[in-house]
Amino acid sequence: MKKSIIISSILCASTINVYADSMTNQPMILKAQLDRAQVTHPLDKASDASKAAHPFYKKFCKNKTAMPYKNAHGEAILFFNPTTNTVQYALAYQDLSGPPIMAHFHIGKIGQGGPIYQTICGHPPPGNQALGYSASKAASSMKCPLTRSGFMVGEFKIKANQHVSGVDTINKVRQALIDGKLYFNIHTCLNEAGEIRGQVIR
Repeated sequence: MKKSIIISSILCASTINVYADSMTNQPMILKAQLDRAQVTHPLDKASDASKAAHPFYKKFCKNKTAMPYKNAHGEAILFFNPTTNTVQYALAYQDLSGPPIMAHFHIGKIGQGGPIYQTICGHPPPGNQALGYSASKAASSMKCPLTRSGFMVGEFKIKANQHVSGVDTINKVRQALIDGKLYFNIHTCLNEAGEIRGQVIR
């Protein structure tokens, strides 16, 4: 099972353009391993999350039957081009309890939760939302895949997020990415706070 997702992730990543190396502003390859053990936090702020259970997915999540998910996991590869401040990623996930309802890049150190920085799929869009603030529109799609196992491929340009502490300038976002302070988080109906998480590391 694990081998299949590794192979799938590599194949998925092959659709990403790899930038040529240079002596300065050299592109970086980063990665992430997602699993249940790394999930440590409420969606954004506990008070907001508790007031807005399934705020955008009430009908979708109603009467959904969760499948066994003890083996839920994922893998991602990313390419960061510091010249253009562009991040491209390919994410493969497998054996969730149900389809993802949202996926995000969050700001936070290993073992610590943090706010949403960039939406991958689902909500929130940019702006003031109960669940957090996305720097820009969903990087993959507003609609997440409708399967328990699947792929997400996308691209976003690093932007300052004035609503999120520590990433209010482009340089701070770049440094957070390089220092391993961004992580993937995939949310499901059963686990709104996040079902699998993975730190982005070099």
